Parts: sequence; structure tokens; C-alpha cells
Amino acid sequence: MTSFSQTLRTTSSLINSPGFSLSASILGSICPFNIVFNKHGEIVQVGDTLHLAIPELSTGKHLNQHFCILSPQVQLKFDAIKKLTNSLFIMRSLDNGMQIEGYMVYVEENDVIFFFGSPPLADYKDQNRLESSLNDGAVQDSVVDYILLLQAQYVALAEAKNLPKNFNMQRLNLGDAGSKPEMAASDVKAIFQTFPELYFRMQADGTIVDYHAETSSKRYDSPRGFLGKNIRDVLPAGVAQQFQQAVVQSLNANSLVAIEYFLELPKGKKSFEARLLPLPERQVIVIIRDVTERQQAEEKIRYQALHDLLTGLPNRMLFNERLSISLTSASQLGGMLAVCFLDLDRFKTINDTLGHKAGDRLLQCVAQRLAGCLREGDTVARWGGDEFIVLLSHINCKDDAAKIAQRILEAFKPSFDLDGHQLHISSSIGISVSPYDGEEGETLIKNADAALYRAKQQGRNNYQLYTKALNSKAEELLTLENRLHRALEQGEFLVHYQPQVNTSTGEIIQLEALVRWQHPDIGLVSPATFIPLAEETGLIVPIGEWVLKTACAQNKAWHDAGLPPVCVAVNLSARQFQQPNLVEMVGRILSETGLDPRFLELEITESSVMGNMDFSRAMLRDLHNMGVGISMDDFGTGYSSLLYIKNFPLHGLKIDQSFVRDLTTDPNNAAIVTAVIALGHGLNLSVVAEGVETEEQKDFLRSLQCEVMQGYLFSRPLSVSDATKLLQKSCIKALKAS
Repeated sequence: MTSFSQTLRTTSSLINSPGFSLSASILGSICPFNIVFNKHGEIVQVGDTLHLAIPELSTGKHLNQHFCILSPQVQLKFDAIKKLTNSLFIMRSLDNGMQIEGYMVYVEENDVIFFFGSPPLADYKDQNRLESSLNDGAVQDSVVDYILLLQAQYVALAEAKNLPKNFNMQRLNLGDAGSKPEMAASDVKAIFQTFPELYFRMQADGTIVDYHAETSSKRYDSPRGFLGKNIRDVLPAGVAQQFQQAVVQSLNANSLVAIEYFLELPKGKKSFEARLLPLPERQVIVIIRDVTERQQAEEKIRYQALHDLLTGLPNRMLFNERLSISLTSASQLGGMLAVCFLDLDRFKTINDTLGHKAGDRLLQCVAQRLAGCLREGDTVARWGGDEFIVLLSHINCKDDAAKIAQRILEAFKPSFDLDGHQLHISSSIGISVSPYDGEEGETLIKNADAALYRAKQQGRNNYQLYTKALNSKAEELLTLENRLHRALEQGEFLVHYQPQVNTSTGEIIQLEALVRWQHPDIGLVSPATFIPLAEETGLIVPIGEWVLKTACAQNKAWHDAGLPPVCVAVNLSARQFQQPNLVEMVGRILSETGLDPRFLELEITESSVMGNMDFSRAMLRDLHNMGVGISMDDFGTGYSSLLYIKNFPLHGLKIDQSFVRDLTTDPNNAAIVTAVIALGHGLNLSVVAEGVETEEQKDFLRSLQCEVMQGYLFSRPLSVSDATKLLQKSCIKALKAS
């Protein structure tokens, strides 16, 4: 138990004793930073100065509406605090950010909690921090309040109405070099007989003339061993010198002086605070407080303020501080430095699939790998979410930064083992170099972010160096992103349809629904531009739902018009697939549009179903049981696993156009396509080759018994009217054939 906690326990007993005669209003003036609250969390008493500092803080209000606890890690609830009675608490105002520290003391008789505290000592001289003018100009300290409170018990009740004024005067005396304290040496001993820890009275030359320590305390030697000795004889030389200097300062300035010092004790290193108050006859009172616990709490808060709690890496604040220092040094020495901005590719999918705990664990593993890639003196910080930022404090050329970026990419190649899940994840990195790309931290970070965006556009899992051209491109994308938010509600999206054809019969088997954005100013926007934006912003979910509903309604309209019944295929993004209400949403749209489920096929990618096999299997089984077809899109480009095909209720595979493109010239692509077709046929799955543009590609695929194809050789994506005409022609051709 700390010295101050015992002091406050005595204070609480004093307040609840039958002989205590101070009213709440007088107490609020004597202890201007106290708070008393009941079991409902309602404030029943506020110190006068605290109320001036935070006008919103008043009786009847709930304390948790105005303060949060910085230390210890506990909620601001009565029962939780009650369990930690007599403990040091540090709180921050939610109204103006002011920080106060002190002790919570539970008083059983009244079933309330007293908080006796004050702002940190460094704030005393800065009244602007309190956002009010302290009328009493007081030096505020909880120990001083305690002394004054004890003195109040010796004041006649007739003088009680003058207590606030008298106490304010005493505080002024304690903090004003031009006034003489009114505490006489003869009064001190009586006061301190009830003070539970340690004080001593000392002459100007350092001789101890009076001493009091709690008899149960094991921190200090017997008082008899101190009396009559000089401070130099009982404390280490360095600490004794601190005391002697403080004595001179306190007596000369006639003011309170505080010092902090350390002592090596049998139980370890302890921190103490000594407050010296001048007395008549060239003497001082020295009040000792063990502040080890407080300093540890403050150090913890300082650490938490500068570090990310999940990964332990520096946070934005510490990174910016180090970047500023490095920029100053580089400017003075004519050196170079680099900022690398990176984020994890497709982290959202993993987080949504495996859950936030797995996502957090992955971020911790990533932090460890990143730290292992850097040199001594470099800094890696967590910027937020799945974003990290690296400061290369000294480089000789841009190539140095590029080499470290490549080292980071290589470090991500081995899989991450998360509770039995072998996860492969990559990173995209943007690099800016000072002084070429900026000489201020904010500019360098902005430009590194622009380079990061370019890396994502280049296919991810790469790094890009900043160039000036990226800024104009980034501004264009930002404008586009802002417009994207309004595009859906303003009806700027369209659905085009690209047919899948049975090359043996010429029959249209299916139409794939493809979203297009008709921008009112620049015309059609490429899906390669706005789909990644929609994925990042989450707009892909409402856009995807709109596409699904539009495609189902259009297909039902074609059926009702008597056109050949074909299936419509709709792509599901990874984000859409992770929505827990996906099955419900698909069922609702089918019900609203009246489309038979067998005329809808949903195309999913391998990356969408990776990770949480149980979730993916259940989702696909529910869709399958609904009667909806399911195909694996872009097969072979992701995590190609026979396990997916074996466990999931698939109807078909789509061969990615990247394999079809060089099919006739690249033996490796030909081998992959041959294997996929054989696999699909062997598992009784339909196989569609997409991206077919030449007769040679078509003939090669047909030689492998792949009959269904999609691509520009047969048709580009068509508007609704053109797709309708195509279906009408197909209908006429079928009638003629019959």
C-alpha cells in the first residue's frame, strides 16, 4: 500500500467521523479537485476549481460522461473501482482533455467513492491547461489539501464560514514567494501525528529536528536513527545534495519546492517525491511520498500513447516524431531518407473469413517479419488497420530503398501459420525519397501513399517508387471515388451481357452480367478502374446487390417475352461472399423478380472461399439447395486446390483468359488448360473458356473437347437492347432449324 493511499484512507475516515463538521460546499473549496460519486455513477460533489475548469461537470451528472480512465485498465464503473479502493487512478476529461491523477477511496459508511486528485505538477503554472482563471491562484496538491483539512478540525465552528477564504490564503502563501506561511512549527507535530507515512522537519543546514513515520511502514528506518542527524548522513550523497539545494530554494523563495529522487532499497529501486514547505526560524517541513506506482502508471501511459497496443510497434505519433528528427538531421548533413508505405493484399478477406482474432494475430506476425527486414536505426510503425509505414533513416540512393522493399516482399513469401491455417499473404509498397519527393514529413507520407496505390493497380505484391505523375493520377482517382459514392443512387450504373456460346451448336448457353459505369462527364469508366475502388470502399456490396437484382429482373423479362430461356451468370466479389445475409439476399431477389433459381448462376473466385472452409461450405451448400448454380471463376489464378472442388457444390469451372491468351504459343499455358479441362470433365463439371479472341484458340480448345466459350471472337459485352436482339436472332435460328 502506498503512502498516499494510506493518507487518503485516513482522510476518508476523518470525513465520515461523527466529529467531522465541514459542509460539502466547504469541502469542495478546501479540496478543489475532489469528486464524490455514488453507486449509480452519479456525481454528488465536485471541487470548486475542478468545476471552474470543467463547467459541464456538476452534481447529478454521470461521471463516465465526462471522464475516462487512463490507468489502471478498468472501466469507469462503481463496482470495478470499489475493488481497487486506495489505488492510484489517472483520468482524462472528455470535455477538455485535462488530465488529473489521484486516489480513489471507497467510503463504506456512505457507499460512495471519493476521488482526491490534482493535475500533474507540470500543469500548475499553466492555468491555460485548466481553461479557467484560478481565482485562488493556488498551488494545488492532494497532500497539501490533506494537511489543510486536518488543520480545519482545530478551527472553531464559528469560523467555519471563513474556512474557504482562509484556506485559499494558505495556498497562496504556500505558492507565493512574497508571503509567509501561517503554519507554525509548534502546530506541525500535532497535525502529523495523524499523518500515516513520513515527514520530517529540517533546519537550513540539513539537520533533522523532528521526524514521523508510520510504525507499520517497512520503507524507512527507525525515527530514532534520524533525529539529530544531517541529511547527508542518512541519504546517498547525490540525493542529499538535491535536498540541500531544495532547502535553500524553498527558504530563499519562501515557497513550496518539489523534488523527485530514487533509492536502491532491499526490495528494489523505488521512486520518491519530496515536498518542502518553509517554516519560521529557517526550517522546512519535508513530506515524503512513494511515487513508484504513479511513475510506473505514467510510464505505461506514455508508452501506450506512442505505441500500437496490438503489435507493440510505434504508432503514428511516434513515427511522425522520428520522421521529423530524421528530416532535420538529413537536411543538416545533406543526406537522404525514404518512407515506405505498405498494406496487406486482401487482408479484408482473411479478416472476414477467419474472424478478427485471426486477423489480429496475423497483424502481429506481420509486424515481427517487418521488424526483421530493417536495419538498425530504421523504424516500422503501424499506421492503422492493415497499413504499416517504414522510415529508412539513411540511404545513399533510391536503390537502397528499393532493395529493402524487395526484402519485405520476399519475407512475405513463406506462409503464415495461424492455428493450423496456412495463409499466403502479400504486400503492396509505395516509396518516397527525401529530398527528391518532398522535404516535409506530411508530403513524403502522402507521396508514398500515392505510390502504394500505383502498386495496387499494378497487380499488388510489388513496390513502386513515387513519381510526380502519380499525384495527378491520385487526384483523379480521389475525384472518381467521391463520385462513385453518388453513382448508385443517381442511376449511373448499367449492366451489359456477354454470351457464352456452345461452339458445336452455336447456341447461347448463358449470359454473363457485367457492370458498367456511365459517368455523366467522361462516359464509360473502365471496370478495371472503378471495381478496385468499390472493393476498397465497401461500395461493391450495394453495387453487387443492384447488379444481381437487375440481372435477375432482366432475365425474367426475357423469359416472359418468349425468348429462349438462358441462364444469367453474376459475379460475387470476395466482400459480397463474406456477407452473412448473402443467402437471404439472393433468395429475396429471386422472390421479388420471380426468376426460377435454375436460371441464375453465381460466379465466385478462389480467393473468396479461402481460409474458413466451414463458412464457405455452408454458404455454398445453402445456395446450391436453393437451386442456384455455382461456378469457380478465374480457375487457376488463385489458390487452386482440389480440396475446394471436392468439398464445394460446384457446377462449373471457368478457365481464366490469362491462360487462353497464349494458349497456342506457350506450352505451359497449353498444359494448364488441358489439365483443367480434363479435371472438369472428370468431375462432371461444365468448363467454360473465357477470353477467346481468335479462331486458332477456338480450334485448340475444341480439340480438347471444350465446347463452351466466351470472348470477343463471339461477342463483346452487349447493352440490354443488343442482348435482346441477339436472343431474338437465336430464337429465329432455332425455329428455322426445327
